[in-house]
Amino acid sequence: MRMNVMKHGVVVGAVLLSVACGGGGGLPIGPGASSSSGGSSSGGEQPLTMRSALEQYFSALCDAEERCANTRGRVFSTKAACNAYYADREALYANYYGQGYYDYFASKYRMADEAAARRCLDNVKTQACDSQEVNNPDCDAAFAPSAPVAEGEICGGETIQQEKVCGEDTYCDYKSETRQDCTLCFALKANGQTCQGAYQCESGFCDGTEADSGTCAAPAFKSKGQSCARTDQCLGSLVCAGSGDQKTCQDRGGAGASCDGPNETDPTRPGCYADLACVVGGAGSTGSCTALLADGATCQRDRFSVGCQHLCIFDSEDATSGTCKGFTDFPQANSPCSRYQGLPSYVCDNDTTIYPDYEVQGQGATADISSCTCASRKADGAECIFGDECTSGRCNDVNFQQNPPTPGTCGDKAPNGELCFADSECEGGYCEPNPQQPQVGNCANALACP
Repeated sequence: MRMNVMKHGVVVGAVLLSVACGGGGGLPIGPGASSSSGGSSSGGEQPLTMRSALEQYFSALCDAEERCANTRGRVFSTKAACNAYYADREALYANYYGQGYYDYFASKYRMADEAAARRCLDNVKTQACDSQEVNNPDCDAAFAPSAPVAEGEICGGETIQQEKVCGEDTYCDYKSETRQDCTLCFALKANGQTCQGAYQCESGFCDGTEADSGTCAAPAFKSKGQSCARTDQCLGSLVCAGSGDQKTCQDRGGAGASCDGPNETDPTRPGCYADLACVVGGAGSTGSCTALLADGATCQRDRFSVGCQHLCIFDSEDATSGTCKGFTDFPQANSPCSRYQGLPSYVCDNDTTIYPDYEVQGQGATADISSCTCASRKADGAECIFGDECTSGRCNDVNFQQNPPTPGTCGDKAPNGELCFADSECEGGYCEPNPQQPQVGNCANALACP
């Protein structure tokens, strides 16, 4: 990960929010880090720790976003919302992953140069709003991975505790479009090489005329209102949106702005600020950017209604309304699932023995979850429909030709050649896609990675 000065953002997932790595917004930690043994504080200042440095850095980012909103756009609607986002990460990580946000970074990175970290913080606080700077050398030198992974080796991991971090001048990415089960460390690309995102480039800038492919180049960010083909080209937190070749760098949508739905996938609209949700009247409707509900407010199960800032907790598995509560309330087994931040997804406590057992009402674009319970995974011999229900990962002999499907039973993983839906169902560890049956695959031996 390389530090992108005054360019930050969030990634929204079905279950979590995480800080974006690379072009969309990074942290002052990464492969550009120095290997020096660390500095000391001076002038009577308290020594920086990983936690205190990151707390100051996130606070400085929110200050800079407020200061430069007119020039660089913003990710959050207000400075308070920006600060709240980073404060919430600590509670989310501690209660969902079992490891605090700052403890996570401290477990992966070390302080490489305290003096550089202080200069990095000063840079974020004073950088000009129209600056083209991306990778500040002090920020790159401030922190280093504790156990860096070499180029060509496996990076990432199934859990944050297992995650492996790439070393200097590399980035973590899929081995190929067809091998998204395999992530490796790749060397950062020089100017002139093709890129899918700025995180792949030495320069921190991916230029081009296509939304899904570009070329690494010297930073030449476009200002608000200028034409663009991809958000990577826009200054700061501006986004590229509009129709056809009429796209321009724009602000995200504030309260009341038009949006296309809960997932905001319409490229003609810039999407809502990260602390807002796109609330629509039903499937196919145009929505409006709306503030998420505070703790204590009444929330609805309906996925088209506005969600909570944190969790929507229900009293029963099929209750139509619930109460917004904090990240300390992830439901355990045999409790109703919670709804998370207006997304069409339901979550349980992040224990490997728990999964959401839900019922769907309606079909296609009108389908919605009518009830959901956090359930323990089932032992061999128990009735099942999907492999996720089973401790073994395999549900055998389900008849999907019937409506509803005739249940099967949890059992041993399938041998090579058997039909499968997921890698977890197979003895060989790999469910190879079947071109003739796109919804299923055939069990095979796991492909080597790398």
